[in-house]
Amino acid sequence: MQIETSNSSIQLAESSGIVQAKHVIRLPNLSDETRSLLTEAETDPKLTSKINFTDHGGTVLTNVQVQLIFWGREWDSNPPPSPTVSEVTKAIATILSSSYMSELSQYRSISSGSLLESKVVTTSEPPKSFKNNDVAHLIQGLIDTGIVVSPLTNNQILYFAIMPINAKADKSFVGEHTFFKYKNKKNSQSANVHFAWVTNNGQLDFITTVFSHELVESCTDPEGTAFLGTAGTCSQSGWCEIADVCTNTGKVNNVTVQSYWSQRSSTCVIPSTDAPS
Repeated sequence: MQIETSNSSIQLAESSGIVQAKHVIRLPNLSDETRSLLTEAETDPKLTSKINFTDHGGTVLTNVQVQLIFWGREWDSNPPPSPTVSEVTKAIATILSSSYMSELSQYRSISSGSLLESKVVTTSEPPKSFKNNDVAHLIQGLIDTGIVVSPLTNNQILYFAIMPINAKADKSFVGEHTFFKYKNKKNSQSANVHFAWVTNNGQLDFITTVFSHELVESCTDPEGTAFLGTAGTCSQSGWCEIADVCTNTGKVNNVTVQSYWSQRSSTCVIPSTDAPS
């Protein structure tokens, strides 16, 4: 989809998302056979032969820098929402500075990330039933006005929108990541903008679980051209990525995260000294 504005243009791409079912994060379009093996596969190496990821050579984010965007006036309300901007920001900073991302080093030497900054946007509201397009327009406007760092000067940024409680995706996804082509019409420079979003049910554990899922996938496959599952890993027509075949959650420095696939260990992992949940 091509969208034009006076200062820049964006072109949305295919995407990868996750859905919520019975308060447990599940991934759409997995084959029934693979889905039935997921829980066992995380503990039984004999069942992991059906799960395999290969490098297609596309873009990865080796030193990701997360730009948090809290969208909506609810984030600046009095009394503040629960969880607060500060609580979410602190938890995400903890994930990024912890051992959680250490197993990503096997995927073309991806290293731990960092928190670039956090912005609260109160000048607009997400639609109650929002689309990727709405998030892309928000980010484009923030880039055009210099409120957030431009991808033209930093290609390691992951723009991550945190939604207010009353905003829901127009589909059953609770989190998603994708990218769009950004072009500055003033100087004709262009770059891909990698972004993700997570909905908000009022629980910090929910936000950090979905965030961690989208984080590792955005690093290893931000454009659907890098680390992808081979035939039989997922049956979906879109991107089959390393968090799509894992379901367990655990703690890193007391923050809840989701497991992701380790190709070299043939199992789902949460690199942490904390006990799994």
